[in-house]
Amino acid sequence: MLCHPNNPTGTVLSEPLQHEIARFCETHNITLILDEVHSEFGFVDTETTANNSAANTKSNTKNTAHHGNNTCAIKPFAIDSQFAQDTIIRINSAGKAFNLSAIPAASYAIIANDELRDKFAREIDSCHLEASPVAKVALIAAYEKADDWLACVLKAIAFNRQYAQALINVLSPTTPYTLGEAGYFLWLNLNQRFVNDTFIEVCKRGVIGVDGASFNAPGYLRLNLACHPSTIKTALLRLFS
Repeated sequence: MLCHPNNPTGTVLSEPLQHEIARFCETHNITLILDEVHSEFGFVDTETTANNSAANTKSNTKNTAHHGNNTCAIKPFAIDSQFAQDTIIRINSAGKAFNLSAIPAASYAIIANDELRDKFAREIDSCHLEASPVAKVALIAAYEKADDWLACVLKAIAFNRQYAQALINVLSPTTPYTLGEAGYFLWLNLNQRFVNDTFIEVCKRGVIGVDGASFNAPGYLRLNLACHPSTIKTALLRLFS
């Protein structure tokens, strides 16, 4: 199982790495299940591509990649590797991009291999996880009618990402953080600022994020940048003042 783009770092693996993983799975008869739910949230500059993610892999250093206002959907994982398609299950949803997480089963799977697709469908049916009529209507409406709305959301998040970087550079320029090529999360390394009980100290300051310990990264904090810029400013001021 692989979350791509990554949560919480926003890392987008390079195409050679994607092909290497796909080839390994094919060689060893491994089904590759891909969570691509954040794939609509791609943020790239005109002079770079979403595959230039070397800086994202350095968890203890500040991400030095330039992030512009240009947005695009991240290309599906290893989509150009035709040999791999029979071993891949792609899981996606309108829940993140179109804020439909409150609607159960507004999600779907894309499976090229007929046998694998039938097996997956039987498992879904046995667990009673099939999509409801409301979920189907919401899913279709999101992809057919909401392009303009999503474009506005992406533009707002692109601004928030740059705004957050600018604030950190002023308030705490030595704090390591990662803001990858995709997603709306700011991944902060607060180990140097709060030596003990980082998450408790963060909460005492009135900032609610996701504890990095849940990602096996104690001392880190995931902040959601899909909000009003004033909320980002308040949170970072509370953390670094």
